[in-house]
Amino acid sequence: MRAIQHIQNAAMCSLFLGFSSQQAFRASNQMKSLEIVSQGKSITLNATPQIADQPTSAWTFSAGEISAALTKEHGAGKVTIIGEGVGDRLRLWAEGGSLTLPNSKIIMHYATGLHDYSKPCWRDNGCFWTMYFFPMHLNTLEPDVAIPYTFADYRALRDPVVDYILHASSDKGPT
Repeated sequence: MRAIQHIQNAAMCSLFLGFSSQQAFRASNQMKSLEIVSQGKSITLNATPQIADQPTSAWTFSAGEISAALTKEHGAGKVTIIGEGVGDRLRLWAEGGSLTLPNSKIIMHYATGLHDYSKPCWRDNGCFWTMYFFPMHLNTLEPDVAIPYTFADYRALRDPVVDYILHASSDKGPT
């Protein structure tokens, strides 16, 4: 039963993270169920989390990293990060805006919001307002189960993290 919950929750997290994948995820009935379509196979899942797998990759930035950090921080020890390390550090600058340089017309982005997932940043200049309400105390966002994404996977249109989760959903797979 735990393996079924793994895939349910990993798929739910993938929706919120925008996890890069060749698989298609479709939510229905106000997130009460989820359909995963992968390589011509379809599975519909109940979306009631009890154990959560949090997929991440080197392309997990911004809102995806915030979601991973919040899930890990408030998951009561039931969250397993799988995949690759996130694309940024535990302390990062985000938010902000853009400006166009007057002579070259190059568009540049600037960041104004400090996010710190290792400790509260209340006293630091630029601390983003959400950090006041959701302070975090994480040591790492490195995966608990490391699954690399290789060029061979890319060429084969294969997502090894989702494959791992699908395998874990069977009674024979990892739990």
